[in-house]
Amino acid sequence: MNKDQLSQRKYEKLKEEEKDILTDLLVRSFQLEDTEYVRTRIEKYCSFFRSFKQNGVIKGGLGIVPSEQWFGGKKIPSAAIILVGVPPHCRGKGIASAMLKAMLIELYEDGYPLSVLYPSTKSLYEKSGYETAGERITYKIESNLIKLTTKASSNTIEVSPWNNPDPKELQSLHTKSISNTNGSLNRCDVFWDRILNPWQKKTYTYAFSRQGEKTGYVVFYQFRENPLIVYDYAAPDHETAKELVLFLSRQNTMSPYIIWHGGREDVLAHLTDPGKIDAWLGWMIRIVNARKALEFRGYNPHIEASVDFEVEDPILPYNNGRFNLSVSNGKGFISEGGKGDLKINIRGLAPLYSGYLDPYDIKQIGLLQGNDEILTKAQAIFTGAKPWMTDMF
Repeated sequence: MNKDQLSQRKYEKLKEEEKDILTDLLVRSFQLEDTEYVRTRIEKYCSFFRSFKQNGVIKGGLGIVPSEQWFGGKKIPSAAIILVGVPPHCRGKGIASAMLKAMLIELYEDGYPLSVLYPSTKSLYEKSGYETAGERITYKIESNLIKLTTKASSNTIEVSPWNNPDPKELQSLHTKSISNTNGSLNRCDVFWDRILNPWQKKTYTYAFSRQGEKTGYVVFYQFRENPLIVYDYAAPDHETAKELVLFLSRQNTMSPYIIWHGGREDVLAHLTDPGKIDAWLGWMIRIVNARKALEFRGYNPHIEASVDFEVEDPILPYNNGRFNLSVSNGKGFISEGGKGDLKINIRGLAPLYSGYLDPYDIKQIGLLQGNDEILTKAQAIFTGAKPWMTDMF
């Protein structure tokens, strides 16, 4: 591709009059039979979508959903990327890579420390600096086999239908459940809408309460004798978690299987006899602003350590260079300069940041350099709960 063709490319916010064009493009990109899902999302959230044009013609598109992720007990602004598409006749021309680069520049300028997505083509996103940094496990268990591995509930928890739940109330309970985990979304309205109003499905919400005060909830979909699919749940305390397991076990006359999503430290998986891991998906993070991401993150308050980084980022040059991360009292502090003892590619920083991979593992795959002393320090700083999320987008 010559310079004139490159100069005629343009990345911009989707215009109202272009919604149908992008809908058709994304439907072709994903080879969907049902166009209404994409059309409805673009119609409802037009301001989140971007187009990528060449010679004035839209050749690609994507969506950016403002969100946050929990890391080290703190909410970190993170742009969730959805519906990245380039139609078949436009592929192999560098459009997707150019579009992602333009998007990353926008995110950096907008102040985002992180970006998160589920990849359709992992290699494409690796070239743009993304790396697998967490997981979403799908568990499946026969409903008549669900039983508590601990003593049954003392019946202090009551279960009742929760009609038209307020997402703000759900968010409060959800936060209590996941704020000490790594990677989970602090959901915005878009993601609550996906849970409470999924495409062409009706979900049911039930509240768990103690003495009239809600302590948790479960949102699920179930049609006749098909599996019961848990879209979301919150069980911040042990008694609520046990009652949730008992509630699901009582659905065995209508549902042959119970399906839910979580991580390796999932509460339901530990409170029941082990279910089958039915599916595994890895999500990827892109460190958009390395210094800001490291300074915003929470850390183990019992760890005091310091590491000199040297970051290499071929796409966002603002991240390049040396700086020091000092951790004290659960907070990170950045200062410029240092020896650059830990040399790391921006891809390698993602699984280190999330705690998904140990620094020694990242070194083995060639995305990090440093001696044992430096790697041990990094290990102490970033070791924590394994990152996971239940949301899919």
